[in-house]
Amino acid sequence: MTHLKMVQSVAGVFYLPHFIAQQLGAFRDEGLTVEFVTRFRQRWELLESGEVDIVIAGPTRNMRLQVREGRRMLAFCAALRANPWFLIGRRPAPDFTWADLVGRTVLGFADDPQGTCLRWVLLQHGIGPDQVTVIAGRDTASEIDSFRAGQGDYLLHSLHTAAPLVATGEAAVIRELATPTGPVPWSLYATLPDVARTRRAELEAFTRAIARALRWVAAEQASSVAALLVPYFPDWTLASLTDVIGTYKPLNIWPRDPLIPRADWEHYNEILLATSWLPRPVAYEDQVDASFAEQAMTALNSTGR
Repeated sequence: MTHLKMVQSVAGVFYLPHFIAQQLGAFRDEGLTVEFVTRFRQRWELLESGEVDIVIAGPTRNMRLQVREGRRMLAFCAALRANPWFLIGRRPAPDFTWADLVGRTVLGFADDPQGTCLRWVLLQHGIGPDQVTVIAGRDTASEIDSFRAGQGDYLLHSLHTAAPLVATGEAAVIRELATPTGPVPWSLYATLPDVARTRRAELEAFTRAIARALRWVAAEQASSVAALLVPYFPDWTLASLTDVIGTYKPLNIWPRDPLIPRADWEHYNEILLATSWLPRPVAYEDQVDASFAEQAMTALNSTGR
């Protein structure tokens, strides 16, 4: 068995493809053992130091480095194809419109993709960045604590962190961000270009395993997906996991296939340019190698999996 080490910023429910691949035995069937490491805000540093082989993360940091320094990472497999963040309020607001945020404060990662996409959505509704205040905490836990303490009018969080608040009645889901943001390469499996060259066979095997997991998730009910995830989330009930996955699945958070669509990449460029996060677009070929996903899809189609 070949060993690969993969880093994630958080063991989040939305990061389920590799958990499902592990539980299905897809990595084992490909001759792999995959070790999951969790390091908040240290993913790329661990990859660049050679301590891990693969990272799951969004592409925005690397798009900016490409523009500023010409540095290149290699995204080879899709993980999430939509924005899994939600606008969370203190009470239900069935008649909510984006204009309701004018003059209000949102707690969330202001300069990360979450806040950037929110600003882009607001721009589509004629609301400028100076009309809504977005404040970031040290981390997601501190933002939750601040919201509980009465700070801010809204939270911008994933269901992984917000679901417990909603379950206790301390907060209410106001609006999902996946639909207004549109399809984007939110999270990808990536590596260093040198690793892609020297360990291509292992990364192809990894991609085939993820492809199998993605197709399984697309075909199964939320309850079946949740049942496989229970070992990774001991603090969650099966019912809670089922509710979160059942909310995410209709939003197409997880793609059916591992290919990173060019159209999604171009749309993300548009968002990052419109919000001045990037000064110019980053070409798909500069950061994405689609051949891994194409090979995996051909292999799965030939076996009927």
